[in-house]
Amino acid sequence: MAEALQCIDLKKLSDRFDNDKELLAEVAGIFIRETPIRLEKINAALEAGNIPAMVKLSHSLKGVCATMYAAPLQAKAFEVEMAARQGDLNTIRRAAPEMTAMLQELADALAGFISSD
Repeated sequence: MAEALQCIDLKKLSDRFDNDKELLAEVAGIFIRETPIRLEKINAALEAGNIPAMVKLSHSLKGVCATMYAAPLQAKAFEVEMAARQGDLNTIRRAAPEMTAMLQELADALAGFISSD
């Protein structure tokens, strides 16, 4: 649970869903199930140097993180998105692996949160 608090504001997220633990678990479950797909797409775009795909993928992730109150990952996704919009492949190659590690950390933290209830 402590790990989860570092990468997501569970209080705000819980409040967003009126403290409905079942709904929160459902939303978190969707996020967890989508994470491998997101990771695969991000890694493929990174490997191919596909900047337009990185714009789209990081922008989408940024929005999901805003909804989930995952501010650290939201900020990293924004960094990658801005680098991609500027065509800065060096920054993308540096920041995208950090972003994917944070994404996996968030999915793991949410899985731990769900299983602790």
